[in-house]
Amino acid sequence: MGQFLPSRGLWQGDPLSPYLFLLCAEGLSALIQTTKREGRISGVPIAVEGTRLSHLFFTDDSLLFCRANSMEWSTILELLNLYERASGQQLNAAKTSVFFSRNTRNDFKEWVSSTAGLSAVQGFEKYLGLPTMVGRSKTRSFASLVSRVRKKLEGWKEKFLSQARKEVLLKAVVQAIPICAMSVFKLPKTLCKQLNYLMSNFWWNHNRESKGVRLINWKRLGVAKQQAGMDFRDIEAFNLALLARETLEGGLWWRVGNGESIKVWKDKWLPSSSTPQILSPVNGLDEEARVSSLIDPGSGGWNMPLLRSIFSPWEVELIGKVEMSCHSIWSCPSAVAVWQDANRKVQKLSTIANEGWELVEQLWGKLEEDEFVEAMTIARLLWMRRNKWVFYGQFSPPVQVLKQAREAMDSFAITHTPSTQAVQVPVRCMLKWIKPIQGEVKCNWDAAINSKNRCMGVGVVVRDDKGRDVAAKARFFPSIVNPTVAESMGAWQAVVMCCDMRFPQVVFEGDSWNVVSALNKEDPCWSSFGQIIEDIRAKLQDIPSVRVQHVPREANNVTHSLAKAVVSQMLDNS
Repeated sequence: MGQFLPSRGLWQGDPLSPYLFLLCAEGLSALIQTTKREGRISGVPIAVEGTRLSHLFFTDDSLLFCRANSMEWSTILELLNLYERASGQQLNAAKTSVFFSRNTRNDFKEWVSSTAGLSAVQGFEKYLGLPTMVGRSKTRSFASLVSRVRKKLEGWKEKFLSQARKEVLLKAVVQAIPICAMSVFKLPKTLCKQLNYLMSNFWWNHNRESKGVRLINWKRLGVAKQQAGMDFRDIEAFNLALLARETLEGGLWWRVGNGESIKVWKDKWLPSSSTPQILSPVNGLDEEARVSSLIDPGSGGWNMPLLRSIFSPWEVELIGKVEMSCHSIWSCPSAVAVWQDANRKVQKLSTIANEGWELVEQLWGKLEEDEFVEAMTIARLLWMRRNKWVFYGQFSPPVQVLKQAREAMDSFAITHTPSTQAVQVPVRCMLKWIKPIQGEVKCNWDAAINSKNRCMGVGVVVRDDKGRDVAAKARFFPSIVNPTVAESMGAWQAVVMCCDMRFPQVVFEGDSWNVVSALNKEDPCWSSFGQIIEDIRAKLQDIPSVRVQHVPREANNVTHSLAKAVVSQMLDNS
């Protein structure tokens, strides 16, 4: 076929039209990203962590962000003009507007509007049904939800509805109204109580003149019908569930026990946040094959020859780092051979566990203290044997494992036997915070957890070489995490604040030895807080001179008090 020149172009509705639009949008996005990397535009921070946003593209709308200065605004106009010339698309001034922050000068606002011929707006009340800005009063920002629910309920005539019809209307219509907002925002408790009250009022009232008799409280009606409830959703609990789903969905992966429940090719089980799934094509195993088929039944470790024949080298390396805790120390044949020669009480146990902690809990409830110590010692040696087999090809027979266990227990008993001679323990001297050397600032962080209310707080304090306070930050987190993750989140807050303030020489101090030691290592961190550690390491590269060191709690009291104070304040205000 010879060459031809298309003359009509692509019309709206043409199957190729959306693809052409996406290609053009990708070109504009690449232009903006390149300009941002060159430092010509900086975008706006969307959170205290320091993440900056330069643009957002939706189906019908595009949002561009820049600082309120002539240089960045001229750069934005230059990008748009270049895009118009390259794509043939033109900016519609009638549908385009500019929004300024509160502290923008009026003369600059007038200059921007005049140069681009665009109108300035004070603010957008809603976008896609959600408030674009949430101020200090969340109750005021989401008051429209209460109004919508009240209007919907008042439109129905209660006296003409049976309880069955009321149930359908509440579940299918009313409870669906706030779902979109609850998937993005955590609604205030007072607003959730108002919504629950309106639904309870509608359920029990038979006419508008009387309030009705509430025979059962709303919380009891939220119980499942099998438990004598009505399955109504509690708004606050449902809000937390939606937020948890949005947070965790796509971010969870399997932890390997015996591997019988995990699909090799379809599930996320690799210890990598970027590539948690196998990317190699299906080869050597069935498409529905389980991870258990990759485990050597003799040693309880990975079948390395099989792995190398199926997966790529980097996938083999990742799989080798996967811990198969319970299978390797309890249920695999090589481990069973060790337990058969151990304590007789352990031999008779019929324990079923997929995770190491489940095995510990079950053994703790069935063994005496000395028997439990012996079992844990053997389990530790079995895990060490598994690692030697996987990484070095060395395998210890059951007799040697039991011998090492008995030697370890004897050594432990001798070391911890109380001495008859009195030992004088020196009184620990008072530890105080120490000023940094000249030219440096010291940034301390700490976290405080409130287990009762399942929340936590983080405190950060920066002081100069004269001991004067330079900056401080306290942040509240409504969900609880384990202490080490909490401390690592505090370290992240500290590093981000120092990067934003552009300190050239910083000493970071925290009282969590696990977090400090992880930050000072160069090896990848595969623990539960490993991703936060990797992010902190990357962020530390922005500081010219930096040290991270451990400090005892006694010398870190200020930040701990700050973290506790923000938790107390938020709980008092809630």
